[in-house]
Amino acid sequence: MTILYPDFTAPSRTRRDSLTPEALEVLRVIADPVRPVYLTLPHTRHNRRRFCYWQPYDTATATGNHYSSLPLAVCEELVDRGLVELGPAANDPSKATRSVSLTPAGRACLSRRAVAA
Repeated sequence: MTILYPDFTAPSRTRRDSLTPEALEVLRVIADPVRPVYLTLPHTRHNRRRFCYWQPYDTATATGNHYSSLPLAVCEELVDRGLVELGPAANDPSKATRSVSLTPAGRACLSRRAVAA
């Protein structure tokens, strides 16, 4: 018989210590509602998959106002760990686009990291 105490939290599949700073930054970008992230899957075999988001214009640095790409290996690792999920595909003649969002485990991992930092 297992007794759970009120302050007990079940261990998640991913420990926050096992995430690299680059993976944490990708989680922060995906969690930001101002910057929706999409996975584009080209229909031709010569193009590669891309996780990208719209970088809004920043008046302080005078940069932005363009699409930015996220590191593919890091994003796929987050999908494999269950921290990021892909939405339904929206088809286009040249590519399939899927929205990217955090799973509850991804939000919990990001919030634990923010509290620990």
